[in-house]
Parts: sequence; C-alpha cells; structure tokens
Amino acid sequence: MPRDIGPSNQWIYIANTHYWRELYVSYWIKWGDPWDDRNQGAKVSFVWALSGSYIYAVQVPGAAPYHIGMVVGWPPYGYGYGDRGVWQPNVTTTPIVTGRWYFVEEYFKYPTTPGGSDGVMRWWVNGALNGDFRSVTYPADAGFTQFEFPFTRQATPLARSYVYVDDTRVSGRP
Repeated sequence: MPRDIGPSNQWIYIANTHYWRELYVSYWIKWGDPWDDRNQGAKVSFVWALSGSYIYAVQVPGAAPYHIGMVVGWPPYGYGYGDRGVWQPNVTTTPIVTGRWYFVEEYFKYPTTPGGSDGVMRWWVNGALNGDFRSVTYPADAGFTQFEFPFTRQATPLARSYVYVDDTRVSGRP
C-alpha cells in the first residue's frame, strides 16, 4: 500500500435520480492490531459533492488512542495535508484503540440556500456526539453524489495494517 493508494475502494453512487442535500451514514469499523501509528492519519470515508468537492472522515494522526475528525475540501475551508485542516471533535472525543469495533455515524446537511452558511456537519462514535458544527458553508451545487470507503494512508505503512468495516447504512434526501 504505497503513499495515498489504498488496497481497495468501495463506493455507492447516490445521485441516480436526485442529488442528495442531506445525508446520513453509519457503519461499524475496527482498525487491526498491529496498526502502523506514525503521524500520517488514515482516511476512513468520503462524501463527494457534484462540484467534485468532498468531506472525509479521518482517523486523526498522532499517538494512540486515536479519534475521528473530519476534513472539508472546499472553499472557504480547503485542505492540504499538514495545514491543520482537520475539524476536531467539539463536543466530546471518543478514544479509538486498535482491535475494537466502533459504531460511527455521520450526518451532513446542505444550507437552505445555495452557498449559504447554515449547513450542518455532525458525527458520533459509539452513540456519543463528537462533532457538531451548525454554520457550515457547502458548495453552491446540487448536492452529494457519492459515498465511499477509500482507506488510504498519507505514508507507506511500516507494517501490514488492516481495517474492517461492517453493516454500512447510507440514506438521504434531495
């Protein structure tokens, strides 16, 4: 698994008849043990917008225990690796350790008017609200088009690492 290339990519195209402006995703996830815990983080899930912009959940880099954060890749936020572009938990932080299952939920809602700033981004880990952001600006486009698990790393792992995912749910509305 070289830098920025994952072993697999699983996705669902959600814009078959309508683009979704509200999206809820849930899944069970477990990081295998051993886990290469160098300071590069690990991408978990991506949500893509029509404009090609994205939000992704990340196992935030650093020393264990880890936690889940979000990265928003569109203006006015943007993101480049290493620029502190991770949205950290602002309610509670659920510690993530390897070898255990965690239930992750993500919720995203576009603003009421295109380009507005009353959008919502929330995430829970094991039922505990970790992040709750309610003044989020989303792209001025038609909505979300795709959800995926890209499981990529920012550096080549030192050891063989595994990520397990189970019981994924994706729902939304235009």
